[in-house]
Amino acid sequence: MSDDRPPNRGQSHRVSRSASNPEPEWLRPVQHLIHLLEASDAAELHVETGRLRLGLRRSAPHAASVAKPGPAPQQPSHWHQIRAPLTGIWYDSPSPTAPSYVQVGSLVDVGSVVGLVETMKIFNEITADVGGQVVEVHVRRGDLVAAHTPLVSLDPTEGARWLPPE
Repeated sequence: MSDDRPPNRGQSHRVSRSASNPEPEWLRPVQHLIHLLEASDAAELHVETGRLRLGLRRSAPHAASVAKPGPAPQQPSHWHQIRAPLTGIWYDSPSPTAPSYVQVGSLVDVGSVVGLVETMKIFNEITADVGGQVVEVHVRRGDLVAAHTPLVSLDPTEGARWLPPE
């Protein structure tokens, strides 16, 4: 294989840097993409441009940041937790520029959307099964959540008459 082409899928490609073997033109953008992936919270990055197709995936240690179900933090016993019904990526809004579905202090009714869990490129709406006031949001946008992980805590005793402090 010549040094001016990227390696084929599944092949590794090492480049020695010397005056007789300059860096191939495709290497610098690939190094930049690797740096961007390392600096982000993304687990994978796929790019296709011209003849170059590239897929990057983080190693297993990054996967250890999965929010796993466990005992809930100490909360009043009457609070209700909305839990992830399946494993996936948590999104608190329908798009990156849209406001969050809920935040601490929001009032929700039964059936109100509180967030999305993306699994296998399908966005599943997570809805409140009781009405009340949001008292805690346990996860952040982009977190990988395991099934049954607490997502949002509600105080069902707070009715629709709640007003923010003046």
